[in-house]
Amino acid sequence: MIDKYQMRQILAAFSTGLSILTVGCFMGWTSPTLEKLDLNKNQKSLLASIHEIGHLISPIPVGLSIDRHGRLPCLILSGVLTSIGWIIVILTRDLYHLYFARFLFGITMGITFTVVPTYVGEILDTNIRGVCFTLLPLFLNSGHLVEFVLGPLLTYETFAYLNLVVPIVFLLSCFFLFESPYYYIYINNDHKANTIFSKIKASYDYKEIKEKIKIVKYDNFKNLKILMTKCLNRNFMCVVLLNIVQRFSGMSAMVAYSHHILQNNIYSIVFSSLVLLFSFVSTLVINKISHRKLLLYSCFGCFLSHLFSCVITFLHYNEVVHFKYDYNFMLFTSICVYASIYSIGLGPMPNILQGEMLPLDLRGIGSCVCSIVFTMSSFTVTNMFLKINSLFVNFLLYSLNCLFAFVFFYIYLIKTDNKELYEIHNNFDAVENKKDLKQQE
Repeated sequence: MIDKYQMRQILAAFSTGLSILTVGCFMGWTSPTLEKLDLNKNQKSLLASIHEIGHLISPIPVGLSIDRHGRLPCLILSGVLTSIGWIIVILTRDLYHLYFARFLFGITMGITFTVVPTYVGEILDTNIRGVCFTLLPLFLNSGHLVEFVLGPLLTYETFAYLNLVVPIVFLLSCFFLFESPYYYIYINNDHKANTIFSKIKASYDYKEIKEKIKIVKYDNFKNLKILMTKCLNRNFMCVVLLNIVQRFSGMSAMVAYSHHILQNNIYSIVFSSLVLLFSFVSTLVINKISHRKLLLYSCFGCFLSHLFSCVITFLHYNEVVHFKYDYNFMLFTSICVYASIYSIGLGPMPNILQGEMLPLDLRGIGSCVCSIVFTMSSFTVTNMFLKINSLFVNFLLYSLNCLFAFVFFYIYLIKTDNKELYEIHNNFDAVENKKDLKQQE
């Protein structure tokens, strides 16, 4: 039963989810809009990808800022920048102004993907944390689908006005948001931290929470060095690697080139709809299956679906066998299976584990590193797809990536379900200390 305290947590998570929705909207905006602009191929390509530059450079200053200035001001900044970007899109079709607007969108993307997992992970109770984390990909995929459906039906200006509404609604919701209490603990403001805990927790022992967190304040450059030390290596390695293997499972390429792969508009719409549908399904199962098991099942399922796509693509293009059924439909079915399995486990897990496994005093710089890795991986996968110029090779690489992920996380990933943040970190420290004692003996 959800009480009024958890309802406040859920509403706060929902409000931050609106910032994810803005990201989904501007990511999907180019697909129906590029045809309305008088641009050559190179200009269209740059307009579609220039946001990644902003996404790449923004996590570093944001990672430093969330520990110095708080999570909430950074979220508000993302809404302001997105609104400015859409106003530019409304006022002009000048190419260089559109480049600048897309660059601002990329900065927003970096802020959002760095701050939201941290903020949501810090304010939620353990029994609803997993469910609320799975809502974040749901918001992202909803943004994609809205753009794909409404973009072809609306004029350029009307479409831009509609997109401007989303960040404005998000900024209005920020008036009802509260800062993370863990940020106030970090800056030793016990009064404000206690006040926020009293609003979002039915019962808590503030002294116990603060004692168990055991915050040690370092400057941010030392934090990066500490993050790489042995005692934190396993947690950090799992979170960073999960961001990499999630992107290298092929979803970035599937979204960017779904029409090229499936060669059917209806198939592309169904594919996007399934990603959205099973993102919702993941919210129903996330607390019924442990996060570790769900990730392992998802990795292995993605491996099998990609392997099947790899085999039928090889047989089709090499004319080894003649398919009784339509090849495109078989490939579409296999990709839809991948999309469904991905959306339940591998898709939402980076946000969940990033919010759970990064220690509080290193969360800013850790989230920054994760966001940069995510961006570089996504950019690499999207560009590799066309350069490789072989569906067989692409699907083979995706399947091997998912198999590697299954083996790695089976060996190294710890269980985090229904544990407070300080319990996860303290339990991990205890395991590492035992290993050190055994090695010394």
